[in-house]
Formats: sequence, structure tokens, C-alpha cells
Amino acid sequence: MARSRRWTLEIIWSQPEAKSPDYIEQLDSFFETAPSILQLYRIHLSFGQQKMQGFLDACIARQTANSLNLKEQERLLEGLLVAHHYLTDHEQIPDLCFSLQMASNDGKGVIIRGDALMSGQKRLWYFIAALLIELEQVPEYKFEKQQLTILSGSGTMTLPKPEFSLVGNGFMIKNWSLEQLNAFFEATDFTERWYKHPQDERELYLVRRERLAGNRARVNETGQDGNQKLLPPGVILSLINSGKSLKPAVWSSLEHYANNGQLTARLCRALAPVIENQAVIVPDTVKNTVTAMLAELDTEEAILIQPTPVINELTFKAAMDALNRFEVLEETELEMLQPYRDQMTLNQLDSVIHKMGHSVDLETQLDWHITYEDKSEVRLDSMN
Repeated sequence: MARSRRWTLEIIWSQPEAKSPDYIEQLDSFFETAPSILQLYRIHLSFGQQKMQGFLDACIARQTANSLNLKEQERLLEGLLVAHHYLTDHEQIPDLCFSLQMASNDGKGVIIRGDALMSGQKRLWYFIAALLIELEQVPEYKFEKQQLTILSGSGTMTLPKPEFSLVGNGFMIKNWSLEQLNAFFEATDFTERWYKHPQDERELYLVRRERLAGNRARVNETGQDGNQKLLPPGVILSLINSGKSLKPAVWSSLEHYANNGQLTARLCRALAPVIENQAVIVPDTVKNTVTAMLAELDTEEAILIQPTPVINELTFKAAMDALNRFEVLEETELEMLQPYRDQMTLNQLDSVIHKMGHSVDLETQLDWHITYEDKSEVRLDSMN
């Protein structure tokens, strides 16, 4: 909490004195756009004073204005690329919103319109929301020195940060060609109902199934995951909980976890309704593993609850030895350590908290922090 307060004050105090009181009153607007102080601080470190002021003003406008102007939209996009964060605005994007794409007259840019009727300013904001959510689901992306680098199943591609202008009821990406836009669609497995007229109602599922099969084939050729980075379970849980449609990169990661016995009970429960809705593209390994895990959990819950057994000292020692070996703790490691949480010392709990991966969901983080705080209070009481 002390560090969070320090970062918040640093961000506010770095701005012109006349703006500071307004920014203090509008703190909620900033966290509506970039939910964590760490994300906001990353943007602050990447931007200078003037750029950060533009970002903060755009956050306020997003909460108070009916629409964002071009400059505000570009500033929000840049900040959210730095923070690796997406907005839920993509949920309102209508079908075929970006269905008309054409090269600009000089061939250096690409104009985007669509079947859905709306202003160019609104269409651009939807595209920014779509771009952020699609990037969230690729194995990895980086945004450095105004360059966007995307690692996907088909390889690595680098694009300049998009620069926009409005064109009637559409918009132009001034520094992407039509070929680069198509390459971006391919690399991110961009949601096809937003930009492509289906030739067949089954096409969406067939294309995704073929791409998923292609990703599997590339993995099987080397017998390992190669350069493809697995999405952490915490990120996948976040995508599931937000109601997003899971893409091939996510299913490939889930298939890896299923093959290696790393699908947790929590992940299986979250996946059950998703599998029912996306049955056509779910890998058989994931489907079978989730079904088996849920059946096992149902059986365990049906058994009369017995008193919790005393934790064996040897198993506790083995768990603590494992804790010392782990450099980063993700969902799987935390589930292994969870039964021993109440028996841990303050130093051991502190080690867990410091090693916890950034992708671990907030609820799990909070549980461990509460245990640490409770044990700290007990220790202080005993000293008094």
C-alpha cells in the first residue's frame, strides 16, 4: 500500500500544479481505464510529462464525454499497449464493422470502413478495442520504441504503432499498408465476423479448426512447444471470466496443460461452459481431461466430508523445499502450496507473495495477502 501511494503521488505531482487537484478528484477515471497502479506507473515511466498528461486527460474524457476525439483515442491506445491491457468495449463491436478495406491512393496507408453504420470516430474506437483484445490472445507481443512486435503461431512480425486519420464513416491507418493489415489479421487470428463476409455459415469454425490443427502440427514436428509461449493459466482464467471467445493460441496452451496433467480443478470448472459453447473447436484432449476432472470432483463432493487430517511434517517439509526451488509461482504451484498455507511462517508466506507471477488472478493474490496479514497481526498481539 505504501508503494502504491508513492507511485500515485509521483504520477500526480509530475503534472502541472494547476492540473493536480483535478487529477486527484478524477483518480477513479484513471483506474477505470488502467485498473492497477502498476499498469499506470508503467505508462508514466514510458511517457514524458506531456504525453502522460494527454493520457490522463483521455482517461477522464472516456468517462465523461460521449465520444473520444482522434488524439485521445491514439493516446489511450499507446498507453494501453505499454500496460498490456485491453478494454471491454470490444463486446459492443457489431458484425462486419471493418469489412471494407482498401489501399490509400499512395499505397502507404489502408482505409477501413464496414457494413455496420456508424461514424468514422466510433468505428476507429471499436478497431482500437478490437486490436487490444486480439493482441491479448496471441502467445506474446511487445511494444517498444513505437514498434509493435507480435509472436504468433505463424512466426514473428513487427509493425509501427498505427497512426490514424478519419475518412468519412471510416478511418485510415496512415502507416500500415493493406498487406500489413492482412498480415496483422492473420497473425492475431483476428475475429472474422468483424471484418470478413463468411462464404459458408460453418466457415468460422472450419478456419479456426484448421489453424489450430496447423499449430499442433508445428508443435508435433519438434516434439515440443518450440518458440510458442504458453499462455499462463491465470491469463486464460481472466479471458474465460470476461466471456471472451477463446482462440487457437489459448486452446494450444490448454492442450499442452492437459497433455502434461497441469489442468487445475479451478480451470476445469471454468472451462466447462466454454467447451459446451465452443465444442466444434475444442481439442479432444482438453475436452476429455475436463470431463474426467469434473466427474472426479463430483465424486469427491458426494463423499461425506471428513475432519481435515493433520498435515504430515515430511510432506510439509517437501512442499517448503519445493517453494525454495521455484523462482516463479503460477496457478499450478500455488494450488500445490495452498494446503500448507496456514502452517507457513511469515517468511515463507512473504516468499510466496514475492515469487507470485503477474498472471495469477487477483482473488488468489488477495487470499495469500490476507493470510500473511492475519499471521502478522497474531504475531504483534503475542508480542504485546
